[in-house]
Amino acid sequence: FPPIVGVTPRGDKIARVAVHSGAIEANHVYLPNEASWKAIFLDEIRAFPSGKHDDIVDALSQLMTHVQQGRRQTATIGFAELIDEWTEGPEAGGEPDLHSLW
Repeated sequence: FPPIVGVTPRGDKIARVAVHSGAIEANHVYLPNEASWKAIFLDEIRAFPSGKHDDIVDALSQLMTHVQQGRRQTATIGFAELIDEWTEGPEAGGEPDLHSLW
């Protein structure tokens, strides 16, 4: 895994994703068709902000901020691997065990 960098996000989750809503709505976010996590990802995005869960949306907004700041490769690879572990691991469908990932 790429190095983990702690961040303290500014503003609430709605404000953080609003910054990137134009890029998201313009289909500038690549989602592989074969990704096992794609349906879960899209369901949460579509339900935001009134959905039951919002962690994927929050992670996406932080990833997009990370990418805008020029750290593309580590952000993209790390996020995809984390989502794959979450949806395909032994606890599929539940909360990810973040401690087992690194």
